[in-house]
Amino acid sequence: MDKNGLIPVYMLLTFNGQRIRKSLKNFKLKKRDWNAKKGRVRPSKDEFKLHESLNSKLESIEETVHKINKTVLKFDIHLSEEYILSRIENPECIEISSRDFFSVTEEYLRSVKGVKADRTITGSRTAFNFLKDYQKEKKIKISFESLNSSGCLQQLFPSQLL
Repeated sequence: MDKNGLIPVYMLLTFNGQRIRKSLKNFKLKKRDWNAKKGRVRPSKDEFKLHESLNSKLESIEETVHKINKTVLKFDIHLSEEYILSRIENPECIEISSRDFFSVTEEYLRSVKGVKADRTITGSRTAFNFLKDYQKEKKIKISFESLNSSGCLQQLFPSQLL
């Protein structure tokens, strides 16, 4: 409780037996304004209807968590606390992660064809073809998640290649 009598609201998520407890940014209220059974802010008589905007924010976070869950199940993504928290902070990344790395790469190479030099595109295509072959040979899946996770290059390539 802070000096104004406000308490922070925490989000509690459980996955694979692990718990994530995170304070919601800029989300503090008086204890009497919280409905613990419903997990929502109680309606108040103030003219600004602050409870509606706070409850809307909570619903948005819940929707984001459901989207993360659907994406993880659909694309067999390895869950970690870092992955979940980064997607809650940046919900737009959930949609990006659902697209195949190599199809996005092909789309990018087609889109820059008139802007970049031919040798630049050829070099990029060669690098991505190498990654496709490496993925097939090592029987791993190269994805945005594997490239964004910490230490991803060490996971993809042995230390002698770096």
